[in-house]
Amino acid sequence: MKRILMILFSTFLLFGCSMNTNTASKVNPIIAIVGAYGNTGVITKENDYESIKKLVKAFDIKKAQSLNQDVEETDPPDLTLYFINDAGKAKEINTNLEKGIYAYKGNVYKINPKTVQLLRDLFSN
Repeated sequence: MKRILMILFSTFLLFGCSMNTNTASKVNPIIAIVGAYGNTGVITKENDYESIKKLVKAFDIKKAQSLNQDVEETDPPDLTLYFINDAGKAKEINTNLEKGIYAYKGNVYKINPKTVQLLRDLFSN
């Protein structure tokens, strides 16, 4: 009886661990970022993986500091960013680098000054 219980417990433990690894692999990583305003610039995983990691981390919506205000239509964005994942879906973010803010789904968030400098370096003429 102990052997049967031990085998069942081991099976459930192994099955439970494999379920966690399957759910973690469903996250689609960002493979390219397109910045468009006037001229278009593209960063891909192949040519600048480190910049993509920094920008994805900086624009993580859950950790961003919200300014709790609506986007003013009188302030046009300096740069529109498209974060493209490996499934081909894009997330559009409008940025205003002069004010250090970005808009996503009607909310306004603050951009880290280091991120502003990185965006200027990557997408300026």
